Amino acid sequence: MINSEIDIYIKSISTTSWNRLFDLIPRIQSTSKFGKWKDGEKNSNGIIETPALILNNVVKDFTSIMYELELVLDFDWVNWDKGAEILRSGNFEKEDTITLIKLLTSIIRNDRFNEGLLVDMFENNTIERILTQVKSNTIRT
Repeated sequence: MINSEIDIYIKSISTTSWNRLFDLIPRIQSTSKFGKWKDGEKNSNGIIETPALILNNVVKDFTSIMYELELVLDFDWVNWDKGAEILRSGNFEKEDTITLIKLLTSIIRNDRFNEGLLVDMFENNTIERILTQVKSNTIRT
């Protein structure tokens, strides 16, 4: 998906739909623990199962809404060096909505390969800060 297509799609999202995502911000702000590791346990065959991360409801809701609104974008996030630079800098205020949604997409998709990344991004306030900036951007336009 190219940026012009993403821009058209983002502008077509209704205020009600955006608010589903933005309504998570106060929930995120009032949450201190976004996930909990469940230790590996022996199953009935005596095999120890892999430890798993149990996600808090706000994390599950965030991911579900992102997919439902089709905001988990199809782009080459693995090779998107600019996104990694922006995340490292933590400076989201100057970024446009497309870039911010790409950042959220990168985090969600990367969590599949790096379990716990999404929870870390909630716990260090990255997700909240990006969502807050997306909200600010969408209100201005």
